[in-house]
Amino acid sequence: MSQKTYPNLENFTRRSGWADAERWSEVQDACWRVEGQEGMLLRQKSYSPFFQRFGRDVYIDAGCRFSHPHRIVLDDGVRINRDAIMEGSSAIYVGRNARIGHRFFLHSANHDLATNLQLAYFERSYIYKPIWIGDNVLISANVALLAGAHLGQGSFVAAGAVVPGKKFPDNSFLAGLPAKPIKMNGERPSRELLPAPAIAFLVSQNSKGKAAADLLASTLGLPQIAVFTDNMPLPGSVKVVICLDEGVSPPENIDEVWEISPAERDLQRNENFKINLSEHVDTPLPNYISYDIRINGFGAEPTLHNIALGHLFRTSNAYLKGTVEMRGDARAAWALCLLAGLTSTNKEDPSWDHLFKKIGSELIDPGLTIENWRHREQQLKVIFETEIEKFDKGKQKTAFFFGKPAENKITAIRRHFVGHPWLLPAFIWLNRTAHRELCEEILDEIAPLMQTAERLSCLGLSHRLLENDEEVANILATLMSSEWLSENAALLRVRPDSQTIDRSPPLVAFLADQLISQEKLGSFFQMQTKPVHLNWSSFANKKTSEPSQRTLSPLFDTGTRRFSKSLLDNWLAFQEIPKIESGHFYISDRNYRRPCQALETVWRDLISHALDRVGLPTIRIKPWPSGYDWALSIRYDVDRVVVAQATKNILRIQKEWLNSSCGSWYFLDGAAHNGRTQNVLKGWNQESAHHARLRSEPNLRGKGVTAHSAADSEYWRGRDTTEQWEADGALYGEAMLSSFPLPRPGWLGEKSTKMWLTPLHYPLEGSTKELSSQYFDQNLDNFREQIASGGLVIIGSHPDCNQDILDEILARENLEKVWAVPVNKAVQRVKALYAIGNVSVHAPSDDPSDLHIVSHQTLADVVIEICPPGRNGEWAEHTLQFQAGVGRRLKGISPTNLDHNS
Repeated sequence: MSQKTYPNLENFTRRSGWADAERWSEVQDACWRVEGQEGMLLRQKSYSPFFQRFGRDVYIDAGCRFSHPHRIVLDDGVRINRDAIMEGSSAIYVGRNARIGHRFFLHSANHDLATNLQLAYFERSYIYKPIWIGDNVLISANVALLAGAHLGQGSFVAAGAVVPGKKFPDNSFLAGLPAKPIKMNGERPSRELLPAPAIAFLVSQNSKGKAAADLLASTLGLPQIAVFTDNMPLPGSVKVVICLDEGVSPPENIDEVWEISPAERDLQRNENFKINLSEHVDTPLPNYISYDIRINGFGAEPTLHNIALGHLFRTSNAYLKGTVEMRGDARAAWALCLLAGLTSTNKEDPSWDHLFKKIGSELIDPGLTIENWRHREQQLKVIFETEIEKFDKGKQKTAFFFGKPAENKITAIRRHFVGHPWLLPAFIWLNRTAHRELCEEILDEIAPLMQTAERLSCLGLSHRLLENDEEVANILATLMSSEWLSENAALLRVRPDSQTIDRSPPLVAFLADQLISQEKLGSFFQMQTKPVHLNWSSFANKKTSEPSQRTLSPLFDTGTRRFSKSLLDNWLAFQEIPKIESGHFYISDRNYRRPCQALETVWRDLISHALDRVGLPTIRIKPWPSGYDWALSIRYDVDRVVVAQATKNILRIQKEWLNSSCGSWYFLDGAAHNGRTQNVLKGWNQESAHHARLRSEPNLRGKGVTAHSAADSEYWRGRDTTEQWEADGALYGEAMLSSFPLPRPGWLGEKSTKMWLTPLHYPLEGSTKELSSQYFDQNLDNFREQIASGGLVIIGSHPDCNQDILDEILARENLEKVWAVPVNKAVQRVKALYAIGNVSVHAPSDDPSDLHIVSHQTLADVVIEICPPGRNGEWAEHTLQFQAGVGRRLKGISPTNLDHNS
């Protein structure tokens, strides 16, 4: 049958076809009866635009019918035999390589049979429950799945079964009406397989070394590693021992023993290593770690100092990120902030220099860099008066006050200064000497009208310029009173009856001026940096020509089989979660650097070299399913109301560019606006997670969690936050301090967390008014390096912001080999493959050379890479399907010969 029989098919693209019921009906009617290979290929091409996800190599036989395909996921390798029916009223997920038999029936909705018995069945509403079919599931002919059914990975359903709306675990064998688990007496392996690690990480008992070794083994993806303490016997399969503690005694019968070594030479603090991660990328290894803390007001004592710091951080950050537009009045207000201080402070105070740099050069004008403060004052005056003149149209409005009849003056004051309160101190500044009496009169008249924090601050600055100290003190006392203070933070509200935190520059100016006048400037505006200096040690001038050691790293010595103590110590230091006593953790460019990945490259090189020396292959696991080189998740922090159309547009973007549902939505607990968005997301296979205001919150168990950074939130307090999330049962958190390619446990200094942490996200926008990718592109190089490393890349956004930016970014990136999934699915995949002992090498006791790979979980499309000894980094890829606890043989290991039969 020729293609011209279907004249309209070429019009259905991902954008036009998605969720279009009328067009779907036309396409399905044209394609569903076409027989044979032609029909399968036709449906594969034509159906893809309409499904929520239509994976690679999906084949649908003739006679199958689907409704609401935009709620159906058919993952890679799915095969659906003829005459199947899928009703996608609610979400349907069919996992990788699922096989579905003839005349299969599935419906994700059912009539309400239990309530409102006065109504006939056809008069009652439906109950919608998603259906989930795991990877590598086999479903026989004439099977029906009812709403709410959940089939675990690797399950089997016998012919004719009716599967109820229950959750069945991995590897279930179901039969009957209704379907129930039955026990199978299938053939089991004739020989018992025992763990057969080739590499032993050896540590002292009763030391933190065991926790550190477990963490290292969980990040490298090398299933030949096992961790032992020095009082444990090593199995005979171990050929390489790596001593991660000083002083441990390895067995005498092991020839390939690597020991930790103190420094041969100490590096100077201005000297950095560079580790080559690819042909084109050198990663410098810094000689210190620092993280930035700013006082954000949350939980702080409501002192003048803390309130001023909190408002400076939030207000300046809002302008720097573009959340608030820097108009002329704002520039003038920030200039006024500095001018007020210049009238009364010690200009030689280093904190004042920092204040000027922060506000002057970053917010007002990059050209404000002159060291002499007198020149600074002149520059500020020019900026200030220029902005006034722009606003005041040649000072005509200001001149209007002179000679105006007294009875009309209050009207002019109201219109001029209440609507634009920053002009009040501007007017006082310009006229305080020549027209002081008029200035005093205006302040008295306008005082009752100044009922917001911004207006009161402008009034206070005006009195300050006139040296009316008593009035200034009264205004400060009013603002510092309990009715103006936020409930959870040392921050001031816009007005007493509002929950909104003030972010106006005049308030910052007034608070700063009061600190200055009281000579309490201290660390005001100072970003607190906590540096941790690192000691690097290397093997002096040690070079190698051995091709397996591609980094040419000075951190280990192949001749003496020693490695630098700094290789382990600094790897741990780079990812150690600090304890933050107070303040707001501030993400900077430093947090996106990748020293952990660089050092892990060195560890893999060292281990591969050691295995090569004893004639063993190196086996490593890739984290993502076969055919995918990196993973992408889109994170949405739902802080505000999101209109339904915005949510639908986000779902459209995921389908159009990624052919997937890869959104993770983080909701504030109990927020009134949650329900609207959650209702739109029903049926879309998106992750629903938690956006935490406080360290400890309800409803975290089993969910991913991120930290909310608003004024009424505690945000991320390092170790305390991480430990509390773990105690509350969170599925995963976010690592904020250091970027690494894949999820992993967090390091707390003496132990690691059981909760895993995701890599640091890349924020899409800096403000709700962002119009382009300019803010995102500040970290574009790191973003692309994360992609090149094969890691998990998380783009963070707010669903009420401009999603055209995401369209722009995805359009320019190569998405051919991206596995796009929600964050929880990526974390679960990496944890299943990389957690210590989850995937390991086994062998029968009577033939230790007969190697098998064993997984504790049923997993689909796992990519195993093998480099035989002496092959100089030539890796061969092999895709395996794992049944939990069943070994897959690795026989005749070479790049061209691998038999992986059970």
